[in-house]
Parts: sequence; C-alpha cells; structure tokens
Amino acid sequence: MQVLTFSGPNGLLIFLKSSDNFETALMTDNSGVVYRLKQTVSGSGIRLANNNGVSIHFKRGEGVVEFVKDQPISITEVK
Repeated sequence: MQVLTFSGPNGLLIFLKSSDNFETALMTDNSGVVYRLKQTVSGSGIRLANNNGVSIHFKRGEGVVEFVKDQPISITEVK
C-alpha cells in the first residue's frame, strides 16, 4: 500500500492511498470524505479522476486537486 499526503490552502489535507501503483486510488480529505479514483490520461505526472469531476494530478511533489470540475486547488506533497 502506497500512501501520499498533500497539503493545501486553509488547512486542507489530502490522503491518497493505492495498492496498484496508482492505477486506482482512494483519496480522502481531512473532513473524512472518500473518493474512488482511476488513472486517466496525463501529459506528465499522475492524474486520477472519477465521473463526478473530482480529480488529482501530481508530479514531483506538486499538484492540483479538483473537488469541483474546473476549480483547481494547488497542493504540495508532505514528506
């Protein structure tokens, strides 16, 4: 199981868990909401999304999460 943690503005925390090298993942925010995501096409890095417009895209410790389509929030990996 791989687990990545990201932080964002206003105390946002994202936990991304995968057991298949991020082909699929469970993304949990710090309010406890869980999103099931699947890998999708990305120019670079890893992008996971679901059919409801929720997505996360990251590369080298930096990324963007969208809880609402076309409303990106910048995030940084916490190591």
